Amino acid sequence: MLNRKAASVLLVLALVAALVSFSATALAVQGGNVDEVAEAGVAEAAEAAKGSYATVAVGDSHTLAIKDDGSLWAWGINGECGALGDGTTISRQSPVKIMDGVTAVAADYFRSLAIKTDGSLWVWGQNYQGLLGDGTYRDKQTPVKIMDGVASVVTGSFITMAIKTDGSLWAWGANGFGNLGNGTYVHSTVPVKIMDDVTDVFIGSSHTMALKTDKSLWAWGSNSSGQLGNGKTNSSASPVKIMDDVETVSTGSLHTMAIKTDGSLWAWGSNAYGQLGDRTATDRHTPVMIMEGVTAASVGNSHSMAIKSDGSLWAWGLNDFGQRGTQSADRSLPVKVMDGVASVTAFSVNTMAIKNDGSLWAWGWNRYGQLGDGTEEQRNAPVKVMDDVANVFRGNRHSVAIKTDGSMWSWGYHYDGQPGSGFSTSRLTPEKIMDDVLIPGSSPSASASPGTGALPGLPPGEAGKTEAADLLYELGLFRGVGENADGSPDFALDRVPTRNEAVTMLVRLLGQEDAAQNGEWTTPFNDVAGWAEPYVGYAYANELTTGAGSTVFGGADAVTASQYITFVLRALGYSSGSDFEWDKAWELSDALGFTHGEYNASTQGFTRGDVAVISLNALSAIGKNDRPLYMDLIDSDAITSEAAKNAGIIGISDG
Repeated sequence: MLNRKAASVLLVLALVAALVSFSATALAVQGGNVDEVAEAGVAEAAEAAKGSYATVAVGDSHTLAIKDDGSLWAWGINGECGALGDGTTISRQSPVKIMDGVTAVAADYFRSLAIKTDGSLWVWGQNYQGLLGDGTYRDKQTPVKIMDGVASVVTGSFITMAIKTDGSLWAWGANGFGNLGNGTYVHSTVPVKIMDDVTDVFIGSSHTMALKTDKSLWAWGSNSSGQLGNGKTNSSASPVKIMDDVETVSTGSLHTMAIKTDGSLWAWGSNAYGQLGDRTATDRHTPVMIMEGVTAASVGNSHSMAIKSDGSLWAWGLNDFGQRGTQSADRSLPVKVMDGVASVTAFSVNTMAIKNDGSLWAWGWNRYGQLGDGTEEQRNAPVKVMDDVANVFRGNRHSVAIKTDGSMWSWGYHYDGQPGSGFSTSRLTPEKIMDDVLIPGSSPSASASPGTGALPGLPPGEAGKTEAADLLYELGLFRGVGENADGSPDFALDRVPTRNEAVTMLVRLLGQEDAAQNGEWTTPFNDVAGWAEPYVGYAYANELTTGAGSTVFGGADAVTASQYITFVLRALGYSSGSDFEWDKAWELSDALGFTHGEYNASTQGFTRGDVAVISLNALSAIGKNDRPLYMDLIDSDAITSEAAKNAGIIGISDG
């Protein structure tokens, strides 16, 4: 039997030589052949498939990597939840060893997962709403075992899906859109069985797709834009069959693409920016054929990429940050970008591709240097980053690549060490992190799902609060209470805000300060400070806030985390009482991804800094209208696309 590295290298070479249908993230065939796995047994299957497992996983701000000897290493933001799994809450700028005997890893926000050689699944990190699947609500700072006999796992959008060696699919986590597929809309803190005979599963922002052994494709979850493909627009909490003869799938925020066994590419869902590629801007509620001869495809938030059998790369959809890599006028028409491409991954507003010769190319949004080209400049066409690359992964604002010699390289934004190089500043070009990393093969069995809409932007730490306030200030959506000695705004981030202040900050976040100041408002409240009346009046008229009583607003009272989150959820179009309970508002905000489990009924000391972090992260949250808030602000001219790029809010969802 081949050793681990030899098997991995052969798989990589096979990928390059044969142009295997592969994307570095969601479109790869993630589970392998489950029938063969079941027949071989857990141990034998794990040994045989080592080269095809995902051996690197990149979360929001932390990274996991498996070395040749099966040891698992982690670095980046650890947080109070213990996302790294080293038993501490200390963030790490360099890799630390976590455990041995690991064959596959996955990461999602501040959670981590690992499959061991015996097929057991282990988890750790954030566990609010029971997202770890261990039946509790307690964060875990060290790995805990969840289940046995696991062949593959995918995670994203606050849910986890695991395929066992017998082909059964199991799910747990948040379930507000029915995206677990168990026939309910109730969160589950333990794995629940969904269906049998599954080979692959793919997670979108709020919907899920599964591929069965007979090549039939099944879908469930949110369906507001027709992203399930079943001809309807109402959500489904149970799997519904979509089509037959499907080879693989890529799920985005609100649209889906599938490649059939004959090489034809099909798409459905939201099409506001031509992201389906059918030469229209009309949403499609059932699959429509886009092109033939396709071997791989990848979906971003609002753009799409496909590789044809001749190695040519094609793009279509939104291109406001150069993410298509081509300047064609018709965004709904597939246009050729480059030749000789082996794999492609479309992120929210940028794209990366590996060519047949192993060279890595990148283009699109580049605020934090995550393209790795030595600049922070937007790239509207592909630029070469490095050679001899086997696979590439993206976090929130940093990138990781594995070279064919097993060395790991990283670049991009640095916050408490996510690049892993031990440097204390962002890196604009790749820096070597470690050697002897187990090279991912062409069919990763554990990965985080890309293109999933809102992702957490900044952690709630002091540095995160300061940066959030600075970025919002750049956009004109946040103000200080005065000036510091150097003339910079004094944000008073440690101060507890009143309800008057909180509503004012919310109105500014929505870009509606002028509307509030120039409008004529009537409220029943008799205790609102004069300076706050326009803001409270606007918020009351637009059903963003209610009073503490029939004539009392409680404007001088300290605002709680739940109250401010309620304000934001209403601004996103969600209704208290039907979509969420106001005294448990954090449950929906966690599911939407603009909070991360740090707020609950016992939260004390909610500050203006917390308001800034929640507000910034909410800009990329998906509203009831199925659009991120920042896009509504751009459409209403509250902010510009250029300002959004410069302030970095697009990158918050840049998974």
